[in-house]
Amino acid sequence: MYTGFFIAKNNMKKKKSDVAVITLLIMMATMLLYVSISVLGNTEKVIDNAAKACNTSDHMYITSDEGAKMATDVWAEMEEVNEYESSQILYIPAVKYYSEENKEKKEFIFILSDIDEDRNINKINMCEHGEKKENSIILPYSMSITEGYEIGEKFYLETGEETYEFEIMGFTEDPLFATTLNISMYRVFIPKEIMDDIAGSEKNVDDLSYNECRVVLDDGVDVYEYLETFSDKMAGKDEDSILGLAYDSMKQGLMMMPNLCMGITLVFSIILMTIAIIIIRFSIKNFIEENLKNIGILQACGYTSKQLRMATLIEMSLIGIIGSILGLVLSICGEDVVGNIQGILMGLHYNVGFDFGYAILSLVISTVVVILITYISSRTYKTVNVLDALRGGIHTHNFKKNVIPLHKTILPVNTAIGAKNIFGAKLRNMGILLIVAILSFASCIGFALYENFALDTDNLLKIVGSELGTAITSGENPDEMGKEIETWEEVEKVSYYNCIDTNVFSGDKSKLLTGDVWKNTDLLENVFIVDGRLPKYDNEVVISTMVRDFFNVKTGDVIYIQGSGEKLPFVVSGIDQKINNAGWKIMFNYEGAKRLNGSVKTLQIYIYANEGYGFEDIKELMDKYYPGIQVSESQKIADGALSIVAVAMEMLCVLFVSITVVVVFLVVFLLIRTKIISDRKNNGIFKALGYTTKNLMIQTTMSNLPVIFAGAVIGAIVSIFATSPLTTACLSFCGIEKCEMTISPIYLVMTVIGITLVAFAVAMAISSKIRKVEPVKMLTEE
Repeated sequence: MYTGFFIAKNNMKKKKSDVAVITLLIMMATMLLYVSISVLGNTEKVIDNAAKACNTSDHMYITSDEGAKMATDVWAEMEEVNEYESSQILYIPAVKYYSEENKEKKEFIFILSDIDEDRNINKINMCEHGEKKENSIILPYSMSITEGYEIGEKFYLETGEETYEFEIMGFTEDPLFATTLNISMYRVFIPKEIMDDIAGSEKNVDDLSYNECRVVLDDGVDVYEYLETFSDKMAGKDEDSILGLAYDSMKQGLMMMPNLCMGITLVFSIILMTIAIIIIRFSIKNFIEENLKNIGILQACGYTSKQLRMATLIEMSLIGIIGSILGLVLSICGEDVVGNIQGILMGLHYNVGFDFGYAILSLVISTVVVILITYISSRTYKTVNVLDALRGGIHTHNFKKNVIPLHKTILPVNTAIGAKNIFGAKLRNMGILLIVAILSFASCIGFALYENFALDTDNLLKIVGSELGTAITSGENPDEMGKEIETWEEVEKVSYYNCIDTNVFSGDKSKLLTGDVWKNTDLLENVFIVDGRLPKYDNEVVISTMVRDFFNVKTGDVIYIQGSGEKLPFVVSGIDQKINNAGWKIMFNYEGAKRLNGSVKTLQIYIYANEGYGFEDIKELMDKYYPGIQVSESQKIADGALSIVAVAMEMLCVLFVSITVVVVFLVVFLLIRTKIISDRKNNGIFKALGYTTKNLMIQTTMSNLPVIFAGAVIGAIVSIFATSPLTTACLSFCGIEKCEMTISPIYLVMTVIGITLVAFAVAMAISSKIRKVEPVKMLTEE
C-alpha cells in the first residue's frame, strides 16, 4: 500500500494542472449536489416548522359574518375538529403600496388583520421584529427579502383616495400566505383603529368586511376527508365564501418552486460531474501515453499492472475526497446565500443549517463516481507491455491517412498544423466537443428560462393558468357594469369570473376542488387545453391533468360533482394544464355553475382594452362613469405575483452562465497547458526553423478553438429543440404536459460567441508561456 501511495504522490506532482482542474470540478459538482439534495430533503421540514410555530390552521375559510356562524355551528358538531376560532378582516382587492425608501407604487390584493387580536390559531410568528407603535404594521417575510423592506421603515397603503402611513414593526411567517406565487394576496397586520378608519372611508365597506374562520383538526385526521364532510354539511347554506385554504394543498404549492429550482440545480451538478468524469478519463489516458517509458521501467522492475492501477485509484480517490470536502466547506460558507434564495422562493426563513446526513451522502456519491470511472479508465494498464513501453509505445503511433498534407494545403501553415492536431487526436477532441456542447446547452437553457419566465411572462401566465386582461374590477352590480363597459369603443371584450368550492367524485375516489367559473369561456386567453375543448353547455366541465390522472378519466367520460346542492353528472369536455393550485382545478361556464349551485354571481370582471388603449384609458373612463369603484392594473398584479419566479430564473441564469465560464476556463487551461508541456520539443524545433512565438501561440490555440466553437454551436442548436421538453419534464409534478418555450437567436449567438471568446482569451494567455521555449535547450534535452 505504501508503494501505491508513493507512486500516486509522484503522479500528482507530475500533473498538477490536471489535479487542480479535476478538484475544482468535483468541488463545484459536490457543492451543487449537496445544496440541491439538502434543500429538496428539508423544504417540507422548514414549512412544517413554520406551521408549528404559528399553529397554522388545517383549514381557513373566509366568508361573511352569517357564513362564519354557519361554519362554526358545523365545526361544533364535528368530532375530528380540535379547535376553531374566527376574526374580522378587511379584504381589499386593489391596494397601492410603497415605502419611504422605494416610492414606486405597486398594486396588489391585501387582507388586513388586527395586530392586537389574541389568536391561538395562525398566530403572528415574527422572524424579525422591532418596537411596537401606534401605527405599526407587520408584513409577510417575503416582502422583506424580495422587495427589501426593513424594520422601522415608513410604509404606505393607498385604499381608494386615502393614504395611510405605517412603520414596519416586523415580518411574519405564515405558510398559508407565504408567497404570492402560491396565493395572490398579501396578509398584513395593523391596529384595529386604523382598520376601522379604512372601513369607514370606503364606500363599499360591505364588500370589504369578511370573517376569517380557522380550524385545527385532531392528529391523524385526513384533511381531504374532513373537507368532504364539511362541504357536505355546508351545502346550500353559504354563498358568500370567497376563499378556502387547506394547509396540505398550500404546502404542496410552497414546495413547487424550490423543488423546481433545486431539481434544475441537481441536473447541473450531474452535468459538472459528467464533465469531471470525461476529464478524469482523458487525464488517465494521456498520462499513460506520455509516461510509457516510465511505466515500462516500473514494470521491468517488477511492478504489476494491478499495482499501477491501484496507485491511480489512490490518486483519484484522494482528489475526489479532497474536492468533495472543499465543496462541502464552500456550501457551509454559502449557507446565507442559499437561505436568501430559499426565502425568496418560499417566503419563509430557511434556517436548517448544515445537514451532516446529506453532506456524507454527497461526499460518498462524488467519491464513488470518481473511483468507478478511474477503475474503468485505468484498465489501459493491462494493455501495456514492457517492450512496447520501453520503445515509446510503437503500437500507439498513427499510420492513418494524412488528412491535411502541409505541402498541398491552401491554408496558412499555422492553421493547417492546428487542424492536423485536431484530426490526430479524435477521441480527445470528441471529449472536448461533448463537454462544450453540454455547457453551451445548459447556458442556453438558463437564458431560455430567464427570457420566458422573467422578461416575458406570457408563457408563464399560460402555464400558471391565470387570466390577465388590462384591468380587473368589481362592484355592487358587476354584471350590469360589465354590460355597459362592453359598449365602450376603448374596450375589446369583458370576461366575468367567479370561483366555487366543489366535491368531485368518480368511482370510489373523491376530492374537494376549487372550480373557476367564466361566463364566456371562449374569451379566455391564458388557458392551455391539452385535449378536447372548453365547456359550452351546462353539463360540461374542464378538468386539469392532475385531476384527470387522479380519477383516471379522459375526455368524454362522466364524473359527478357536488356544489351547494345535490351531486350531479358532468361530461369532461376538455383537459387543461396549470400550475395554479398546484395543478388541482376544474372549470365551468356560468350555466354549469347555475346548474350545480342554483345561482351564480360575478365576483370580478376582466376588462381587455382595444389596440392603442391601455390601463390609464380604462381607469379614466371608470373614474368618470363609476367613481369610487376600485380598478386594478392586471399587469402590475401579475408582475407582483410572478416577481418571485423572475428572481429565481434570473439567479438560475446567472448560475448557469457563471459555471459555464468557469468550466470553459478550466478545460481550456488544462488542454493548452498539457499541450505545451507535451509539445515542448516540437516547439523548440519550430522556433529553430524560424517560427515566432506569435505563430506558435496561434497554432496552439487553433488546435482547440474550432472544436470548442463547434461544441458551442451544437449545444446551442440542441437547446432550441430540447428546451420545451426539458421544462415540461421539470414541471410534470404539477401536471404540465406541454410547454411552449422559445429562445431568441440573440441568446444563442451570445452563448456561442461568449464561450468561444473565453476559450480564445484563455488559450492565448496560457500559450504565452511558449515565449520561454529555448530551441537549443529543447533539442539537447533527454
